[in-house]
Amino acid sequence: MVELNLRSPAYLTGTKQFNRLKRACDVVFSSPQPFLFADLSSPAPTSIPSTVQRFPARTATPTVSVLTDIKIPTFAPPVGSVPHGGGKSAEANYHREVWRDWTMEVYEYLSLVLLGADRLRTDDSVDPYLSTYAVEDATVGSVTRVTLRGLITAKWVEEFWATVWELLVGREEWVGMVVQGFDDVPFGPTGKQRGGLEACGNAYTILKLPGDDGVIVWDIAGGQYE
Repeated sequence: MVELNLRSPAYLTGTKQFNRLKRACDVVFSSPQPFLFADLSSPAPTSIPSTVQRFPARTATPTVSVLTDIKIPTFAPPVGSVPHGGGKSAEANYHREVWRDWTMEVYEYLSLVLLGADRLRTDDSVDPYLSTYAVEDATVGSVTRVTLRGLITAKWVEEFWATVWELLVGREEWVGMVVQGFDDVPFGPTGKQRGGLEACGNAYTILKLPGDDGVIVWDIAGGQYE
């Protein structure tokens, strides 16, 4: 799949990029090829061309599920831990490392919630030889999970998070959002070609902590070596 932003000034008539694209259409594509033109800022068309109808729809339809009787952490960082600052002493480095370890534990928990893992359920019993995972200082409750899969613009994600933030600001509820890229990405953001285990999109996780304790953001770069 090749995607081109034809709205970019680089593709104006007569530019180098335009001429390269025109030559590709004249020489490389020796047989008719179907093209899909999409304007993500426009509403859905009332009629869909017959050529497009042959391709599977990628409409983002929400799926809502409730995970009941699962362990929920307090989302409170260890006492004395700090995300940054404190100088360069061994003690300060230790407190920062404790905070980083805690954030990775939180990230792991959110990933298990996303998967709906049975390991979080209160009635789950696994031999400690197979799994030693545990949620520290956990309470028992339920989590509502909303999943959307499809072509979603960054603007929509930004507005969605802003709406959720306005609803929960100052409240004791926590909310997390995970945004994942496409499963098969042949090129990275810097233009480097990807393949094998590297061919996966980036992922972003945002967690609003309970009350006014702030927000944690994880930026996970796609690829085996990034």
